[in-house]
This record gives sequence, C-alpha cells and structure tokens, in this order.
Amino acid sequence: MTTDRIVAAALDELDDSGLDALTMRRVATRLGVQLNTVYWHATGKPALLDLMADALLTGCDRPPLPPAWPDRLRVIATRLHDALLSRRDGARLLEVAHPDGPRWHSLIESLAGAATTAGLDRTGAATAARLVVHAVTGMVRDHGLGRTTVDDVRLTFALDVLVDGIAARVPASAAQRADDDLARRLRPPPPATRRPRGSGRPPPPARPATED
Repeated sequence: MTTDRIVAAALDELDDSGLDALTMRRVATRLGVQLNTVYWHATGKPALLDLMADALLTGCDRPPLPPAWPDRLRVIATRLHDALLSRRDGARLLEVAHPDGPRWHSLIESLAGAATTAGLDRTGAATAARLVVHAVTGMVRDHGLGRTTVDDVRLTFALDVLVDGIAARVPASAAQRADDDLARRLRPPPPATRRPRGSGRPPPPARPATED
C-alpha cells in the first residue's frame, strides 16, 4: 500500500460520495484495508485532502508551454480549470485544502514565472499567480461538473481580464524589456556558413618517399 494508491482511491471516493461524505473509513473500505493503514499515510482527513488537492494539479504546467507570457498563463490556467472539473467537488477540494506538495508549488511558480516575464517584481508575480488560481477555482465552483461552450467563453473573458490587469501593472520600460527578450529568444539562429576552400590550417607536409 502506497500513499499514491490511497490518494487515488480517495479521489475516486470523492467522485462517488462528494466532499462532505468523504471519510477516512470510506477510503479504507474502498481499498479493502484496515483504517489504520490509511492513517499511516495521512494523519487525518485534512492531511488527506491536502494530498488529494496536490494530486489533482498533476500536469497543469507540463511542458511544452508557449514562450509568450500571456499565452503561457492562459494555457496553465485552462489546464487548472480542466483539472478541477475532472473530479466531483474539485474546486471545493482546492478551496478547503492547504496543498503544500510539489505539484502545488510547481503550479504557483509557473504562473508567477509568467507574470515575472511580463515585468512584475517577485512579490507582484506571486500575488498574481494566486489571483489566477482563486479566479479559476471560483469559476469552476460556480458551474460545477461538465464543460460547456458558455463556460469556455467565460473562462476566456476572465483570463483576458487577468492578463490585461497584469500588463497594466507593468512599467513601460519593463514591458519593453520583456518584449525585447522574447523577440531575442524567438529569433531564428543565423544560418551556418561554410568555410571557403583554402581557408583554415594548411595541409600537413607530405612525407618523403621511402625505399623498401
């Protein structure tokens, strides 16, 4: 029995029972193990919820990601949106939990990195990252399971507002530096040039002929 198996079973139980009815005992019963086995890997329901929330964020910032920061932010936020929709009460789970695992930190760092690329300082970028997470979580909580065309339109509008808000907080000089840096990174490498004949080191001297 591993922590990953227990978390996977807990997420399946979340789909079947919902967040309010989820208990450690239900997870143990689903796995066919003693309750103490679940407690060995998670000290209580709050700890289990934290592990579940972190697991729910798997793949939100997986590469490849677009080089331009607005597109990168939109891709990560859309993946978060889909991840929260993939499980019953996924948005509520992220709201009540306090994830502190590698996937949570990777998500925040990736979103903050996009805001930093835009020109925000570290404090502003960290705040912007959490604002994106809260906005997406709130949208998913409002419309529940499933994804419709209306949901896509709302998500696109919300992300446009967030991107515009971040851009408005960036000084013009920082924004120009970010654009110049992106242009340099996207610039194709110069074509390789061939050396003209006769260039480079002279050929080694010929060996004198020797008689057998």
